[in-house]
Amino acid sequence: VAPNLKDIKNQLEDIKTSTIQTEGSISKNTWFVIYIFLVLLAGIAINFNRSYPLALMKATYNQNQMRILFKDAFKGNHTFIFGILYFLFIVNAGIFLYQSFLIFNIAKISLLFAIFIVFSTYFVRHLVLFVMGVIFPMTKEASLFSYTIGIYNLALGIALLFLNSALLFVDPETGKMLIFSGLSIVLVLYVLRQVRGLLSNVPSIISAKFHFIIYLCTVEIAPWLLLSGILLK
Repeated sequence: VAPNLKDIKNQLEDIKTSTIQTEGSISKNTWFVIYIFLVLLAGIAINFNRSYPLALMKATYNQNQMRILFKDAFKGNHTFIFGILYFLFIVNAGIFLYQSFLIFNIAKISLLFAIFIVFSTYFVRHLVLFVMGVIFPMTKEASLFSYTIGIYNLALGIALLFLNSALLFVDPETGKMLIFSGLSIVLVLYVLRQVRGLLSNVPSIISAKFHFIIYLCTVEIAPWLLLSGILLK
């Protein structure tokens, strides 16, 4: 029996559509290489100083540990390990953003653009905190809060590494549930970070209300408005 070329073409289109909806333009082999690279980076960071990554995680719920790490932030290989883990956060947050857009069909963006969005957001956030610390008499407070943001981002990056890996092996409906779970983790860590920052800088906030308002507008509100504008376009 001669094959029906029209049926074969329709089946190929269905396979193509299904592949685009679940994997986008990135194959599973490419994803596998990306995650192997990320896991190797995490392993390098841990092997350099096994106690330091654990101390970073402990600092998310222990204020004394946070201040100790802040004092020793530039000692030994701490800066190198912190940089690797922060890089992992930027990449994993970008992957999570990319997968969220893909699974929910929000918009068509590339993986590199999603990573760039995360990088730009936090680059501006840390830069504004640095500038405010230099201009206004609050260098130590601004540096501590910037470091606090980094600590919570490291914890989020590790959590997203496992969640993003799971997204490759589930169906779209389960993927949506994982995305909501990831958003819940992001929200919880964001709230904890804000509460920790407020409690650590209550005297500065009371004595410098105007500076605090500037910070809220430029660091906490403006990036979300900018991102919303980009997505709406």
